[in-house]
Amino acid sequence: MKHFLRFLTEDDHRVLMDSVEQLRVAEGATILREGEKRHAIFLILQGDARVERTHGDFNIEISHLEEGEIFGEMSFIEGFVASANVVAASAMKLAVIESAVIEGLAVADPGFSGRFYQSLTEILSRRLRETTTRGLSEYTWGGGIRRVPEKEAPAEMKSVWTGGSPLRDKEFLA
Repeated sequence: MKHFLRFLTEDDHRVLMDSVEQLRVAEGATILREGEKRHAIFLILQGDARVERTHGDFNIEISHLEEGEIFGEMSFIEGFVASANVVAASAMKLAVIESAVIEGLAVADPGFSGRFYQSLTEILSRRLRETTTRGLSEYTWGGGIRRVPEKEAPAEMKSVWTGGSPLRDKEFLA
């Protein structure tokens, strides 16, 4: 598997992976619950997972993660509760990187901390870029169109772009 934290040295990666707990998870098991406070990063060694947000009585999949990807990094960095559920879409093997492990490695090698957090920053930046691209696609694909009553619009104009999203624009869904 390619190194998931690209700024770590070979030695950093080896020592880190030797220091983490490995966990097996059954298909359908919830690994991380929305609202749970867990100061750890999870690396998917085998299998895949769904990232879901709870809305009322149902869950909406917002992302799909595969081997070599991580989750839990936002709560790890911010110290907040998890913003989504992570559910095993198949049987999985995970590496659980607890904050105490990172703190211990940083004490042993002060440069480790910089390489570790630079790697997390790169991952978060890439995910933000992907989310932004996906959001723009949603807007330009046709979401956010508001119907204009005939009396308010010229006959040739049936709708007006509002810049909204069909998931958030109640008028569009009506």
